[in-house]
Amino acid sequence: MNSLKNEQKTLELLKVLDQGHILEQYNQSNDVDKQGLIDQIEVLETSYPGGIKEYCKRAKVLLEASKNNENPYKAYIPSVPEGVQIEIGIINT
Repeated sequence: MNSLKNEQKTLELLKVLDQGHILEQYNQSNDVDKQGLIDQIEVLETSYPGGIKEYCKRAKVLLEASKNNENPYKAYIPSVPEGVQIEIGIINT
């Protein structure tokens, strides 16, 4: 019974967060896939700082920035840093 309560709570959270597209997919899924989705969302809720609400909020900000061609890393040029070649059994001094 507790599992059903958690499932209902998770589905209500998706509804509040305007994630209808996920709910549509959920409603078309079999029981195993439904439980898998609920499990994934519950993990996200407990592992992402601020839970799924903050995840959705952050995603919307990043998508809007991308749509507006905003990139905070635009001025940076990626490069491969110099490294050290390490060989097993040889001591470099």
